[in-house]
Amino acid sequence: MSDPGVQSSDPHRRTEQLIAEIRGKVAQRLATGRYSEETAAGLAAEPGYLRRLQPARGELSFEFERALADIRQAIHFRPFSRATTSRVPGLSFARRALRKLTAPDFENVYRQLDQPLRRLHDAASLLQQQIDAIEPPLVAAAADRQTQIDDALVELRRAESLLRSRAHWADEPLGFSYRAFEDRFRGSETEIRDRSRDLMPEFVELAPVVDLGSGRGEILDLLREQEIECLGVEIDREMVELCISRGHTVIHDDVIAYLERTAHGSLGAVVSFQVIEHLSISQAAAMIRLAFDVLRPGGLLMVETLNPRSLGIFSGALYLDPTHLKPVHPDYLDFLAHDAGFSEVEIRGRSFAPKAALIDLDVVDDPGIRRNFEQLNSILFAPADYLLVARK
Repeated sequence: MSDPGVQSSDPHRRTEQLIAEIRGKVAQRLATGRYSEETAAGLAAEPGYLRRLQPARGELSFEFERALADIRQAIHFRPFSRATTSRVPGLSFARRALRKLTAPDFENVYRQLDQPLRRLHDAASLLQQQIDAIEPPLVAAAADRQTQIDDALVELRRAESLLRSRAHWADEPLGFSYRAFEDRFRGSETEIRDRSRDLMPEFVELAPVVDLGSGRGEILDLLREQEIECLGVEIDREMVELCISRGHTVIHDDVIAYLERTAHGSLGAVVSFQVIEHLSISQAAAMIRLAFDVLRPGGLLMVETLNPRSLGIFSGALYLDPTHLKPVHPDYLDFLAHDAGFSEVEIRGRSFAPKAALIDLDVVDDPGIRRNFEQLNSILFAPADYLLVARK
């Protein structure tokens, strides 16, 4: 039999010694009458009495709480806000014994936990390093893939725009030569050059100039005369071949697709004569917006089209050309230019009706009737074309 005064190094033996000592103390106090009759009767009646006592009574409960507090402090537990007072005999001694018994064990537990915790920390650090190492390549790859997707979308829009344009424009069989149509109904190349020659001084020092829908090349001819670098974009293959044969640089392409591929701020001027009425609503808005993008600061956009304020175009040029979609009102085109970002926007009348076509006011004496005829002249014979001039 082991000496009760010698503490065993085996935790199980030490626990047995502790229980034996507690039982001895309880028996000693029972023999000397230090417990109340109720407590003594309960201890004699059943061993589970200690677990059934009601809380909040007596000195033993206080000592038991102190013992628990010491244990919690040793292992860094937060105390629970729970009342656990009870008249438990022998716990004054148990508190002191438990402190001696558990302190070395907790220290050993901490030593055993230290190494796994360090390994866990090292593993977490290594994982973070691996994440840091692979994150930049992943971000770069995602950005590169997004660029590829953006480029593909641009090409898709270009193809869509080209197909939409060709659905009603020259690459779709019209059953006739559009060049021959223009030669007969738009006027000769000489007439178009003479009509537009007054605009050329506005392009000085604005090279390069791009003519969208360059047609037979009249504007390119005038720009070349002024030694202004220029380029044409035309969807009708016959027109492209004609201009190239005359020494001009002309790209066979849709105007929207061309603008989408052009670098921002790379052009001095963009011109487009009698083209926007061939475009859909979205294409017309896109042409103005993209023209703003490709122009450098101070660059110029010039767009000529039919004037719907002149009723004469509805019985003439508008429906004469079967490739026209609809006229573009000058106020709407002014809005598109401002909406795109142009700071200076001007609408100018072009192609004024000859005096002989107007109602002769010289034969009208009555002032009221004369005013009515003047108003009628302004509606029927307003300029057949107008020019949008917008500066970035």
